[in-house]
Amino acid sequence: AQTRHPVRQALVSMLQTFIVTLIVCSATASVILMAPEYNTLLPNGEKLSANLLTLKSTEYFLGSLGTVVIFTTMIFFAYSTIIGWAYYGEKCTEYAFGEKKVKYYRLIFLASVMVGAMAKIDFVWNLADLSNGLMAIPNLIALILLHKVVYSETRWYFSKHSNK
Repeated sequence: AQTRHPVRQALVSMLQTFIVTLIVCSATASVILMAPEYNTLLPNGEKLSANLLTLKSTEYFLGSLGTVVIFTTMIFFAYSTIIGWAYYGEKCTEYAFGEKKVKYYRLIFLASVMVGAMAKIDFVWNLADLSNGLMAIPNLIALILLHKVVYSETRWYFSKHSNK
């Protein structure tokens, strides 16, 4: 990121994650919890899947427009997620293994997108959870190794930018 200071970038990154989580997740949860579909069972006695529950709950409040809203938001979410993770992965691959290995990452990523589009949803979510968990390992190692730098940079930044 292009910013004047790494602490500033960290604060912006944390804030955007917090806002998206607070607004999007809370709005979705509220819609689901307020709709009567929350306790609806399928004819076979099973509860609605998360996807169907979200769709039916949105339709309860918005009628047929709910389907359009969910469809549209899913398209934007899927597109932005694919682009974002492709870029993020390329930069991580370039940093960790060098620029020459990026082409291999692109092939693996493209294959993953195709598998994800065709595979069962449980497999896709489990693979995504595993991948995110594995990405946490180098990040946690970096946090441990760089904790003194992070601490000193953060203290310096707030000492220069706080209202005394």
